[in-house]
Amino acid sequence: MSWLRRILGGGNGDGDDDDAAPRRAHGRDEGPIYGHGDIAFGPAKANLLAALRERGARSAVIAYEGGNDEGWITSLEYSTATLGADPADWSGDALPDATAVDIDEAIEAAGGGDDDLFEAAEAVMCDKWGGFAGEFEVEGRLIVDVDSERIVRRDAVSVEGDPAVKEVETI
Repeated sequence: MSWLRRILGGGNGDGDDDDAAPRRAHGRDEGPIYGHGDIAFGPAKANLLAALRERGARSAVIAYEGGNDEGWITSLEYSTATLGADPADWSGDALPDATAVDIDEAIEAAGGGDDDLFEAAEAVMCDKWGGFAGEFEVEGRLIVDVDSERIVRRDAVSVEGDPAVKEVETI
């Protein structure tokens, strides 16, 4: 079963195609509302930085996509190496010496070792996008410099089929 189907519903990943709820930090009808995360941004950011530090990370890139009421993290990688640039200027595709967290495995293993990292990453992502409710589509990345405690959000947002607009903000 694909990760998308597990996240958006229609299966629980055990081979049965029942309508079990997807595994994520918040249930479909719970959690953050656009612009107002379930966890205040300050503690959400601190939790993400702490979860990355516990893994020895000095940098991370968290990609996500969604819109039209659905979405989630699509990739998460962290590295013991620095970004090598200010996070606002970093435009790389991959981190040096990165450890990629397997999204499918993390979803399957609810209660596993990466739950705290995913919950923290989701809380920071949801501070802006909530449950991705609305007539828009977004593809974005959080670029994290753990040493400086800076996070930059890079988004490409399109509303109702219009061309995507790029947004960059330091959070």
